[in-house]
Amino acid sequence: MRLFLKPFLVLLALTAVCAADDDGWKEFIGPERLALLESADTVPASFYVSPDGSDAWSGRLAAPNAEKTDGPFRSFEKARDAVRAWRASDGFDGKPTVVEIRPGLYEVSKPLVLSGEDSGTADSPVIWRGVRGENGGPLAEIRGGVTVTGGKKVEDAAALARLQPHVRDKVLEFDLKALGADDYGALDGSDNAELFFDKQPMTIARYPNEGFMKFDEVDHEDNSEVDIRGTRGVRKPKLLLPNADLTLWAGETDAWALGYWFWDWANARQKIVRVDTEKKEIELGQPYHSYGYRPGQYFYVYHALCELDTPGEYYIDGGTGKLYFYPPGEVTEDNLFFSVAPRFVEGRGVHHIALSGLHFNGCRKEGIVLSGSDMLVGGCLVRNTGGGGIAFSGDRNLLFGSHLYNIGSYGVDINSGNRRDLVSGQTAVVNNDIHHYGRIQRMYAAAVGFNGCGVLIARNRFSDAPHCALLFGGNDHRIERNEIFRVCEESNDAGAIYIGRNWTCRGNVVRQNYLHDISGFEGRGCVGVYLDDMLSTVDIVENLFVNVTRAVMIGGGRDNHVLNNLFVDCEPNLHVDARALGWCSDHADGWIAEYNEKGTVSGIDIKSDLWAGKYPALAAIMEGNPKAPEGNVIEGNLVISTKGESGGPKPFEGDAVETKARDYITLRNNVEGDLRLLLDMTRGGYDRIPGTDVPFKRIPVEEIGLFEGCGAVSR
Repeated sequence: MRLFLKPFLVLLALTAVCAADDDGWKEFIGPERLALLESADTVPASFYVSPDGSDAWSGRLAAPNAEKTDGPFRSFEKARDAVRAWRASDGFDGKPTVVEIRPGLYEVSKPLVLSGEDSGTADSPVIWRGVRGENGGPLAEIRGGVTVTGGKKVEDAAALARLQPHVRDKVLEFDLKALGADDYGALDGSDNAELFFDKQPMTIARYPNEGFMKFDEVDHEDNSEVDIRGTRGVRKPKLLLPNADLTLWAGETDAWALGYWFWDWANARQKIVRVDTEKKEIELGQPYHSYGYRPGQYFYVYHALCELDTPGEYYIDGGTGKLYFYPPGEVTEDNLFFSVAPRFVEGRGVHHIALSGLHFNGCRKEGIVLSGSDMLVGGCLVRNTGGGGIAFSGDRNLLFGSHLYNIGSYGVDINSGNRRDLVSGQTAVVNNDIHHYGRIQRMYAAAVGFNGCGVLIARNRFSDAPHCALLFGGNDHRIERNEIFRVCEESNDAGAIYIGRNWTCRGNVVRQNYLHDISGFEGRGCVGVYLDDMLSTVDIVENLFVNVTRAVMIGGGRDNHVLNNLFVDCEPNLHVDARALGWCSDHADGWIAEYNEKGTVSGIDIKSDLWAGKYPALAAIMEGNPKAPEGNVIEGNLVISTKGESGGPKPFEGDAVETKARDYITLRNNVEGDLRLLLDMTRGGYDRIPGTDVPFKRIPVEEIGLFEGCGAVSR
């Protein structure tokens, strides 16, 4: 947030009377999950696991006894088997079963696998619990890798020749095979084996060291052209770099490139198969990028030993198992590790279990994958995954009070509820801090991606990512009181909150969120809330947008409501178009043809009693002109400019609303002002915009974002 705006917004918050009780998330998750959340750290332990334990012991003691004849278990698998036996025994007392993970480091090479027989019940859940420190942070670290030791100066003549002279005495060589690591992953992003130093991911040697380089030309010889609605490129990736010195790259046999080859929202990784130093050309291997290659786009080269030239970079020779690393600090006995485990936890068909107060650090794929119902992940720290953070599939699941960062792909992925029958999944993501995600899968890897029906995303903080924060589909979802900033940093034509291309995804609410400082790659603009390609019936109400380019975008959709929002220095504030009446008619034509042939839209019987009763506007969509952006209402919004009378944004005027769309939408009672108006609104007791008759509900700024308590991890 801009510093000079903060006092005004804080004053606005202090004078606010909340429009809704902040306990709404508690009502949503229900008493059973709330009780589990509040008791997970206090229920007496049943079994213990410790780095000092032994699987030959009973697991009933928190520490080894004096005689070293009994104590905690050493492995999670032994504890899992003990829980199974205990709960199946005649002596089982019917109480919650708790496995307490004692403080310390646990190196694992495979996930803990749970199945239906590891489930609990509503009255007797199974809880895997870590011990917390004084600040609430987890003290047990589950590390999915091997500690890397035994570094020495590089001696191999061939390797030294490829290294640049100024780093030859700074790079260390390690033998991963000697440490038991003989699988080095895949460079295409499908199996991301990585090196971590001081719990931070290191960088595969690359050029340039930060950002991208652009290719201004392509070789048209033996190359077919691509034309996508007037945007032209070529099919084969033969890139001309007339100003680059490609001499070093010519000696690399396994170098790769990551590029945004045609669009700013679609990237791909490809191997470099040829370097021509005379023509200043590089050629990329198949499979080719689906959209093609367009001059002026951007990329970087990675996994090139010759580019290992800055602290924190590394290179692995897949043939020899040799790791070359330029350390950013002193390498000790335990601060360098290489990921080997695919995941930390895999649960299939499990119910009534909880993971609480645990620290998961470093794996190759998703951190935690759970399918089933009534599951809780609470107060956990998940970082340094090669894939996503946490994946839930099933109903009544809850992610609460956790901290996820340095995530390779998405933060959280959710499939919950029955959309066809409009049954809410009642899955919730509440009070989590998710940032620096999308490290490896750069695009369409959201902080939270969710599909289905009836998911709640509330009181979270999402930030620092190349693409979107929330990516969703389905019906009756609620996105409430989240703070979102510095996302879409590497993409344009992207949305911090994105949903698109479906007439039947209805009943979604984006309410009382705070989005700020979102401007896209190179400041070229993106979108705050993006309703793409005829997406319909989203209520965008009572949100605060500060310094967001194109804060709200309605891309040809219908029946959307933009009400009572506060826009501060957003240029433009709003975009509405009628694209289905023009360049984007093909999608709508397909839906209309499906309806005429089958009576359905996107596979949904929109005139069934269930759907027509819930969404009458959808049931009647074919009675008029379904391609027209009818039913959109933009009303009662306040636009604030801090840039004076000239150069500031206007309330939904000019090109922000396409002329062709204006006759179909309702645009009224939207007010423009400056900081003086915002200050007037902080002087207490208002229920309308000062100087007008326009009602305006107070936005509870102080109740947006993270909060303490209920076992949330310290952040």
